Amino acid sequence: MNSNEMRQKFYNALSDLLKNKREDNKSFLNKEEYMLRLQEVKLAKEKIGKKSAKDYRYIRIGRSPYEAMFGCPVRLGVASVGFPLDETTNLNQEEDIEEIDNDINIRQEDDIENNLDGVQLTNNEHLINIRQDEILNDRQLSAKCLENQAKKMIKKSNKKFEDLEVGVNVRVSIPDVDRARGSPRNVLAVIISRTENGILKHLYTRTDIFPCKEKCILLENVLKLSAEK
Repeated sequence: MNSNEMRQKFYNALSDLLKNKREDNKSFLNKEEYMLRLQEVKLAKEKIGKKSAKDYRYIRIGRSPYEAMFGCPVRLGVASVGFPLDETTNLNQEEDIEEIDNDINIRQEDDIENNLDGVQLTNNEHLINIRQDEILNDRQLSAKCLENQAKKMIKKSNKKFEDLEVGVNVRVSIPDVDRARGSPRNVLAVIISRTENGILKHLYTRTDIFPCKEKCILLENVLKLSAEK
């Protein structure tokens, strides 16, 4: 259910409450109903926020920045402390957290006493190698996603901005820091040469150059004036 459907559902429910208002006409929603509606709105906002964040990051690198850096999904809440995931699902109160913490400490002490021969150290090295491989794999996949994103951006830019031929009149915007209060915002120019790959060596970018339909400045006149100087 998307945001529009959730919003429409909320408006319909609110309209039904207004139509069937109470006999005492003192309130349309009691405390329980108000809290229920408020919880539905919060859940809808959280769902939309998670979906938007997921869509955004998957467009860019295919995963969250945390996954690209550490090779595993981000852990939120109690799971971020390091508790086993199968034990955190049954938590109901703070005493349960303390009990799990004590059990983990006891198990760690037993492991230290029972694994002095180096077996535990070998297992830890194996787990570290696995995690490093996962991190390297995620970073390589993120780099590929960025390359694909760059190709899409270049393709979109080439489609949006047409090629400028020699002799075409263009309008170039003047930066605010280089323009006096009474100076014009743009200057007219003519293209006298092109680079092989379309790379500009100056501060102006392709987005600052706008082609003109009319030829106000002739290329021959500009070349003639340049030769005279």
